[in-house]
Amino acid sequence: MQGVKPLDALIRVQLGDELHVDVRAERDRESIFTAKAHVRANPRQLQDTNRLAQTPLSLEANLGPLSLSELQAATQPTDVDPAQTPPKIRGTLLGRLALSGTLHDPQLVLRTRVDGLGAASTPDGHVAVHFEYRNSKETLDLLLKSQNKGELHAAATARVDLSYPAVIRTVR
Repeated sequence: MQGVKPLDALIRVQLGDELHVDVRAERDRESIFTAKAHVRANPRQLQDTNRLAQTPLSLEANLGPLSLSELQAATQPTDVDPAQTPPKIRGTLLGRLALSGTLHDPQLVLRTRVDGLGAASTPDGHVAVHFEYRNSKETLDLLLKSQNKGELHAAATARVDLSYPAVIRTVR
């Protein structure tokens, strides 16, 4: 890919009575992405859908710091008309995802933020997002801040059951 500096990646899978997966990506010995997953079941148990839905699991993932200008360069098509090229953005992305519980009772927390967000000659801003799912309740918190002390804060709550039994009931 054009504009992407090389990364080193390590993926380790350990399978026995339980499943453990570790993933790490780094550049110049600096971590860009890490993830650890743990499923408390062996492969035979995972073939039984009902047992799988009751199996404790966890996933923790961290992203960043990641430069938005590098990410933009890496995802920019090479055949873009220069007149249509979007402005260059800047900022640093950080994120964390934590998933735990079972498919019957999943719990999820996502936190992400961008510091120094801006484009061209615009002043830097800040974006923070916090999403949580627990007990069939979703909460979202969004905060946008400008360098000029402007601020937008939005929060929302919803009740949607995303558990395995509810999803299967909806699909059938």
